[in-house]
Amino acid sequence: MAVNPGDPVIEVKDVTRTYKMGEVEVNALRGVSFEVKQGEMVAIMGPSGSGKSTLMNIIGCLDQPTSGTYMLDGVEVSALKDSQLAEIRNKKIGFVFQTFNLLPRTSALDNVETPLIYSGAKERRKRARAALETVGLGERLNHRPNELSGGQQQRVAIARALVNHPAIILADEPTGNLDSVAGEEIMKTVEQLNCEEGMTVVIVTHDPDVAARAQRIIRIRDGKVEREEGTGRACQQVAMPERKEDARAVFWANFVQSMRMALRSLSANKTRSALTMLGIVIGVGAVIAMLSIGRGAQAAISSQIESIGTNLLFVRPGAVQQGGVRQEAGTAQSLTYEDAQALVGLPDVTAVAPEVDTFGQFVYQSQNSRTRVLGVTPEYLDVRNYTMAQGEWLTQAEVDAHSTVVVLGDTTATTLFGDSTLAVGQSVRINGIPFRVVGVLASKGTTGFGSQDDLGLVPLTTAQSRFGRNRVQGGQSSVSSINVQIPSQSVSDQAVAEISDVIRQRHHITFQDDFSVASQQDILNTANQVTGVLTLFLGGVAAISLLVGGIGIMNIMLVSVTERTREIGLRKAVGARKRDILSQFLTEAAFLSLLGGIIGILLGWGISRLMGRVQFGNSTITPVVGLDAVLLATLFSAAVGIFFGWYPAWRAAGLNPIDALRYE
Repeated sequence: MAVNPGDPVIEVKDVTRTYKMGEVEVNALRGVSFEVKQGEMVAIMGPSGSGKSTLMNIIGCLDQPTSGTYMLDGVEVSALKDSQLAEIRNKKIGFVFQTFNLLPRTSALDNVETPLIYSGAKERRKRARAALETVGLGERLNHRPNELSGGQQQRVAIARALVNHPAIILADEPTGNLDSVAGEEIMKTVEQLNCEEGMTVVIVTHDPDVAARAQRIIRIRDGKVEREEGTGRACQQVAMPERKEDARAVFWANFVQSMRMALRSLSANKTRSALTMLGIVIGVGAVIAMLSIGRGAQAAISSQIESIGTNLLFVRPGAVQQGGVRQEAGTAQSLTYEDAQALVGLPDVTAVAPEVDTFGQFVYQSQNSRTRVLGVTPEYLDVRNYTMAQGEWLTQAEVDAHSTVVVLGDTTATTLFGDSTLAVGQSVRINGIPFRVVGVLASKGTTGFGSQDDLGLVPLTTAQSRFGRNRVQGGQSSVSSINVQIPSQSVSDQAVAEISDVIRQRHHITFQDDFSVASQQDILNTANQVTGVLTLFLGGVAAISLLVGGIGIMNIMLVSVTERTREIGLRKAVGARKRDILSQFLTEAAFLSLLGGIIGILLGWGISRLMGRVQFGNSTITPVVGLDAVLLATLFSAAVGIFFGWYPAWRAAGLNPIDALRYE
């Protein structure tokens, strides 16, 4: 709303302000009424405790009257929303505080720039610099308040009040803390603003000489206007042009400012910030490490299962009944070599390799080892994906002849001979029976099912006849399991059905199968489910520390709000809205948690790399640090910061400007 010279810009009518101090009520203002015209310079005088500062706070929209009306440019102030009041404090009113109220951790230039940030003004640094040069501080731009004298701090406060070119200047004891020389300089500046730029000026002062430089003096005593008097001073009034700022820049200005404030806050309390981030660092690091190790374990298990063979089905005997109690699966001797032979040639079967699985005592000279013994057929080498390192593989002729020959795994050969290359051609005793070593397998490593290298392989018929295997009905020799290779996993279901039909017919089964058929993919899925659940469990446990870290952030932000209460009040006094304060403290909390999250990611990556060097038996787990795990941990850490930082930020945003400024 435009105001012409001579029109009332401030209208106060019957304003009261009552404070409650416990059960006691203090009446600071008792029905104050007066007007201030546009372009006028008015001094408010009165003894200490008369209500001058309370009145000034109400005029400056820092406080609300208990009763009465306050009209600013013809608008009832009490009807305005918080955002509207903030805009008035930012653009229409420039407040010069008696105690300066400068941000302690920022430079003079940053202090003056603060109102421009909340107005979304362009060329903020340039305008702030020009305002400081106007008050004679062009050479002290980057000095903090504690590096400036009282007069210089007051000039910074005046520059900050002027930087948005307000229509009204409110000065509370502008010369009260200054010597006579500095006070004179300040008053000349105020007079220049009033007479040459047409600003409306209201000064609260005890000094009669300062009051005499105003055009009118309003004297207050005991919360009431005692009298008004003119001084005879006059100057030409100039209409103040209306200004329009580009509000589109507000968001980014506030964001950048919030980031800068977050950095200042962190750097000002390095130890406290580091301890606050510790929970986030540990939590994110643990989540990254647990997820990457879990995925590495899944990959290792998958690789090990795939190393057993390609596209396999495993036919195993069922459970035996003993005394009416069903034993575990595989205890029955229901599968035979002839069952395996019957599966050869099925449409979805590529190869069949039966095996007999037992243990034997291997002895060579002074070395001996209890080792797994497998009775196999020639097809076993390809079906189970083994390769020869030295010597020859078993032949069908050796199977038919029940030959006492053996192919050793790499671990067994090394255990018995010290060097696996020395094994071929030697004779070892297995359960007291001499066997000639005809070959050594290439190493395949350890799986979740045991070592694939600590074993000896003999002809299937030799194992059946020499190692105590029983016979089943019809004189047919039993086998421990039948390995069936299929073209691909896509025909797994058809192959299982074909195999089951053949064995049921051979065993004359009408009710309950005495065998089971499992696919390699079933085993892999089960293993992945187990490791997946374990990974999620460990990740959940690790995430608890993130919550603890979030609580730490909330605590420290609450402390920060308490420590910076006056700063919050000052920011509101120069135009900060609730959402500006809220975003500032949320940004600080999010920045704190994100920084902790980044450090935690590096820690988790380091732990993962370290765990990748640890030997588990004969194998290692290579952790897999996935991008999704990194993003999950990062976003979660940011969410923790925002979630736990919201309450302190909301509490800070809700502070009353004048209460915050008075906080000790």
